[in-house]
Amino acid sequence: LHWTYSAHSYSSCSFRLRFLSTAVPSLMPAGNILRFRFFVRNDSGLLVLLFWLFLMALSSFSYFLSVFLSKQQSAVYMGFVIFLVGWIMQTIAIFGLPYDPQYFYTRTGRAFFRIFSCLPWCPLIKGTLDLAAATGSDKDPGIRWSQRSSYCQHIPDTAQQPAYDSTTTYVDYDCVYPLNQIYINLVIQAVVWLAIALYLDNVWPSGSGKTRPPWYFLLPSYWANHRAGTVRHLRKTDSITSSTDRRSLESHRGSGAQPEPASRGKVRVAADLQAPPVRSSTPESTDADVAVVEQRKAKAVHGEEDEDVTAEANKMKALLKYRIAGLSKGSRGLQATAKRIQNLQDAASATDHSMLDPNVQLAVEVFGLSKVFKGPIGCGPNKGSMADFWAIKGSWFGIQEGQLFCLLGPNGAGKTTTINCLTGILEPTGGDMLVCGESVCTEGGLDRIRP
Repeated sequence: LHWTYSAHSYSSCSFRLRFLSTAVPSLMPAGNILRFRFFVRNDSGLLVLLFWLFLMALSSFSYFLSVFLSKQQSAVYMGFVIFLVGWIMQTIAIFGLPYDPQYFYTRTGRAFFRIFSCLPWCPLIKGTLDLAAATGSDKDPGIRWSQRSSYCQHIPDTAQQPAYDSTTTYVDYDCVYPLNQIYINLVIQAVVWLAIALYLDNVWPSGSGKTRPPWYFLLPSYWANHRAGTVRHLRKTDSITSSTDRRSLESHRGSGAQPEPASRGKVRVAADLQAPPVRSSTPESTDADVAVVEQRKAKAVHGEEDEDVTAEANKMKALLKYRIAGLSKGSRGLQATAKRIQNLQDAASATDHSMLDPNVQLAVEVFGLSKVFKGPIGCGPNKGSMADFWAIKGSWFGIQEGQLFCLLGPNGAGKTTTINCLTGILEPTGGDMLVCGESVCTEGGLDRIRP
């Protein structure tokens, strides 16, 4: 079974099972030490199962409610409302509605019963009342495991009620909802509320607006192997990049201008400068540095690409083809691609750092990352859709393992958006990102990346 949030879900369920498996049985020794008839005379298996199933159903119900909460303060208010609702329902159940036969077989009573059957604390109240009634006096024997269904019988005519020994057997002839049905109800609630919560957690918009289509579990990509999904994303990025490069080259050839680099991003990547120049403290060197900075500012104003960004983009484009060959064709395709890259490196100049070095281990690989925020739809004088905002447009860079990385750029350059896309807070519009070899954009990619 495909588990959507595998890392979080497995750890959460494992914690709940461990906690309930230790906390619930610990109630029994405490009740027996204090010699409460409720714990001493009733079968311990009935008590443990009732409380354990109740907490499991309550956990699933809480998970369902948490889908709609985005702030901590909202959870506090929600908890207070749930407490009040539970207290009111407990009071109603103590006075007989809807489990008393005089209400149970009426239209209003059945409506209340259906509502109460959807909330975890209502079956708990009924089960607790039955177990308490079975040990109400010193002569009441309690309920045994084998009597979890037979003790509850609805026989209003006393002449038809079978005789029994009240010192050894507890029977309630005014009962319509036994413990056995309560257990089944709690199991159904635990499973159904958990399934609904998992589904809504995927389709309900998160705080950052991320969501999946309502039919996400029918998509082949949801069930496909994550490696195939990674190859599909990388190939799509490579295809779009190649098409963009060809169109750009053809348009500039037609106009007679020099082609601009395909990767047009304002973000300055200062991470792969293999041999940074040594700065001296002489006035001449300082003036030269200032001149270089001013020259780069002028290029940025006129939309021209920085040399280091261009070199980084070219290197990452070569790495993209290398990754596609390695993931899709195995070692044979990887060796062929590496050989082609090596031939290109041999033909390149010694000062060209844009070529790929397959021996360099990259912890983060960003291939053509783009993020577009759709413009709002105006009304009145501003009727019509406003222009879209490109926060990131074709960002290419890699971060080596153990390297101190710095992402520089002016306000609005896309630095925060880039980090949000890498961490999964925002869903990218285009491109792909590999972190430790796992794609962030594939199903379950972030779960495999996170420890």
